[in-house]
Amino acid sequence: MIPEQYNAIRYDLMRIPYDPNQGTWGQAETVLAGDDAGGSVLLPRISPDGRWLMMTICDYGCFPAYRRRSDLYVIDLHAAERTGRYAFRRLEINSNQSESWHSWSSNSRWIAFSSKRDNGLFTRTYLAYVDTNGVVHKPFVLPQKDPTDYEFCLWTYSVPELVVEPVHATKETLGRVARGSRKISVTMPITTATPKADTTPQVGIPYQAGRE
Repeated sequence: MIPEQYNAIRYDLMRIPYDPNQGTWGQAETVLAGDDAGGSVLLPRISPDGRWLMMTICDYGCFPAYRRRSDLYVIDLHAAERTGRYAFRRLEINSNQSESWHSWSSNSRWIAFSSKRDNGLFTRTYLAYVDTNGVVHKPFVLPQKDPTDYEFCLWTYSVPELVVEPVHATKETLGRVARGSRKISVTMPITTATPKADTTPQVGIPYQAGRE
């Protein structure tokens, strides 16, 4: 059920410790409350070097691409370790349109993100360089072989993901496997962060589910 005050829903940024040796979770705690952030905190992703946490903050809800005021923010995690405060700042590269899904490069020096800055209708993928001080430099749209491609493209690029090598499986192959009749059934808890080989969770634990 969608609550009547749906436009007042704000998500907090949370964290929870996990012991991979014992397979147990600790107590959840709030890193950044939505009320303190002035919006709904979404899509947190930590850079591979562990220095920066990038996130999207929008007016409300959990789908920032629909919120024109959705912007990208970062938290310096090294500074947070020293001060105990998770200070966040808005990136200078934001536009007056929606900025939403984002990903880091493997060396933490580049980001890819979705933006509607081009025409306010379709999300396009933009790339930007991030220096060692966390300054994100002027973004540019993902180049296409045909420079006029975006003028006629009616597709939306929503969830960019930077990879280190080409994806070898074709979309047709993935589609055939997904629609195929052959299934391999496994049983494991939804929240298993580090499943171990040749082990089956005990029946009756929370969030137990059969997966295919």
